[in-house]
Amino acid sequence: MKRIIIILFLMLTTGIITQAQVSISYDLCPELQQLEGEYLYHNGSTEIKIYLRYKRQVSYAANTGETQDCIFDNLIGWVEYKENGIVVESTYSNRFMNLPYSFFDFPIDSYSILLSYEKNAGCNSNKLSGFIRDYGHSKERKIVDATLSNNNQTILWKQDHSEFYGVSTGDTGMTLPREFVLIKQ
Repeated sequence: MKRIIIILFLMLTTGIITQAQVSISYDLCPELQQLEGEYLYHNGSTEIKIYLRYKRQVSYAANTGETQDCIFDNLIGWVEYKENGIVVESTYSNRFMNLPYSFFDFPIDSYSILLSYEKNAGCNSNKLSGFIRDYGHSKERKIVDATLSNNNQTILWKQDHSEFYGVSTGDTGMTLPREFVLIKQ
């Protein structure tokens, strides 16, 4: 009798584990780790520093209303923008913060940038996409398209407004330049 109970328990447990595995989607690109570090743009009186860190994130279905949990790799980033030596916008002091396990556990306003490889481009692509939050303009998200050089030492950074930019806030500006080239330090 004891054996039957143990066998039934094992069968039930295995079924639950199998079902749990089916409900997880993966978008993994550990190649993003090679992009970690500080990048700098300097032109006359304008200086932009961006710090990127690789992070494997978890997004729980319960938090998103989706039907499955997701595990995905991306780059989390922080920016410091100076004009004439004066800080215009910065989240740079948070760049060494402890990164939470789940994407939804990040403290509000603790980072500026979220990037990953462009969808359907693969992990060996030289194209990244995502967003930067513009704290100087109502925390609006700007769409970012970044192109990596062959050796990953420079990034051509282009940003634009998202589809509904300024609709809810009326704020139509952009703090950072629309396009610039970052050099890895």
